[in-house]
Amino acid sequence: CIWGLFVSLPANITGERHRYGVLVTTVGNVSQDSARLYIHLGLNALFSASTVYLAFWLRRQVNLFKSCRHTRSSQARLQTVMIRGLRKDFLDESRLFLHFDARYPGTVLRVHIA
Repeated sequence: CIWGLFVSLPANITGERHRYGVLVTTVGNVSQDSARLYIHLGLNALFSASTVYLAFWLRRQVNLFKSCRHTRSSQARLQTVMIRGLRKDFLDESRLFLHFDARYPGTVLRVHIA
């Protein structure tokens, strides 16, 4: 946007085809044999290259986020948690498993009461 205001717009305004109105600010004001058209070519190439770079950069960031999230969740599943002072109604392994599985679905593999 800044390149368009400070580089492309002045190149268009100094064109010879239109003298007034909104058409003065467009690329249509630059004549076909003018070297000012290369300004538009360069800006379009710069914009296209930066868009492609941004797309690849964003894709890389998403992949990094997904891999970090997956790594953290895999590590969390491999941990053992010891809980002391359970109420008597939770001293049954199946009931305790159902209790934790309801609150943390898919993360509890097994419950063992010692």
